[in-house]
Amino acid sequence: MSELTKMIAQQFNVSAPKQHVPLTILRLISNWTWLANQLEMSAEMLSFLRTEQLDLEPLKQFRQRWDIQTGDLADAITKTTDWMKQTTSTKII
Repeated sequence: MSELTKMIAQQFNVSAPKQHVPLTILRLISNWTWLANQLEMSAEMLSFLRTEQLDLEPLKQFRQRWDIQTGDLADAITKTTDWMKQTTSTKII
């Protein structure tokens, strides 16, 4: 499980997912209209899921070239989740 997922779950005081559903299964579900509607999912939603490893080398080179400092990810997650808690009217599970 990714550290990012664990950090977000911790901020919302929920357990991080321990398992996942393979993308092929999600695609099959999205093709089954009735079930997809029940789960409020669409094929378009799946296009945002990425499974490949990102090449961060161009980003590192860009940051070095322009002397851009990276922020604190944990602090950014905390601030974002605090904002979401204040602005959302639904319970996040």
